[in-house]
Amino acid sequence: MKLFLLNAPRYLAYYIALLEKSNEKGILIITDNFNLLDIYHKTLLNLDNPPFTKTIILSEKYFKVKNFYQKIKYRRFALNCIKDVFKQQAITEIITSNDGPLLHQYALWLNRNGKNTYLEDGMFNYLLSNKKHSWWGIYIRSPFNNWLYKKIYFKEWLPNLGVGNNPYTNEVHLTYPDYSIFNLNKPILSLSIQHFLYTSQFVVNILKKLNLSKTSLANIDYIILLDYHGKKQQAQQKEYQKKLLKICQNMNSKSLNVALKTHPRDFSSYDKIKQLENVIFLPAIVFELFLPIINNKTIIIGGFSTSIMLANALSNFEVKTTVSTNFSNNNQAKILFEKLGIGNMDNLNKIEDSINE
Repeated sequence: MKLFLLNAPRYLAYYIALLEKSNEKGILIITDNFNLLDIYHKTLLNLDNPPFTKTIILSEKYFKVKNFYQKIKYRRFALNCIKDVFKQQAITEIITSNDGPLLHQYALWLNRNGKNTYLEDGMFNYLLSNKKHSWWGIYIRSPFNNWLYKKIYFKEWLPNLGVGNNPYTNEVHLTYPDYSIFNLNKPILSLSIQHFLYTSQFVVNILKKLNLSKTSLANIDYIILLDYHGKKQQAQQKEYQKKLLKICQNMNSKSLNVALKTHPRDFSSYDKIKQLENVIFLPAIVFELFLPIINNKTIIIGGFSTSIMLANALSNFEVKTTVSTNFSNNNQAKILFEKLGIGNMDNLNKIEDSINE
């Protein structure tokens, strides 16, 4: 039986499709407390033909871990849960969207003599992270964690070598294998839209729970993945919303249907935009789950993101993809997106130009 490790819901479609195509059932272990976790979980459980015989939630936040002692206790409990899965079931393959975290590595190590597949986890398979690490993290926290993990969790734990580069994985699935920044010395499968298509009612049932039908997505002309500038950039956020309102009004005047997808951390009201007749707001489920059911003439617009990369890679003429470079983009991402053939709209004003053409 296949074991699926999930730290982000965007790849649930891939997991479900893989099991359908092979006419198999799997086991799902959820390791992160992502947005709308309960809805994803309950929808999976209530399907007429559930793809997973067992779904286990081992998210640290889900267990409400508050201090260092509780964290150690929780992690040991989680590791034992994973070990129990292997005792109860013969695991033939592990598929994971992240091969670095403790729980994922432990499962991969337990299955080290079997097949372990890494499924890409977004843009940072293709872009070097520009995240700045503090001296505390570099010289104290990381060395301490390296010692701690091997000492009290499992001694074969390895520091992160780069996504997909863990020696416990022996196959990699990527949407853009030619652009991976890591030298992956293992077989690589190139992903296409076919790897994400399934007959399950999973997404349809989620949409029903959130009062949105599959039919309402069939006539969308534009989908805009909205930027969010954070609490410290409220002035930019207000200006962005003004431009967005003008664009939506323009689309409304031309009887164009537009769907807006807000950022998970964006709690803005968008009251004026919601009053427009031809505008709908997509629910807060991950955008990638919409891809197989979007009209093939829909134009998708958004900033540099994994969602835009996947929409471009998985379109297969079902989605036309372009990108709006707003306030938070960098040269590295711009160069990559141009290489991938993703259209570059310098700012929101260019969206209006495209509408008026």
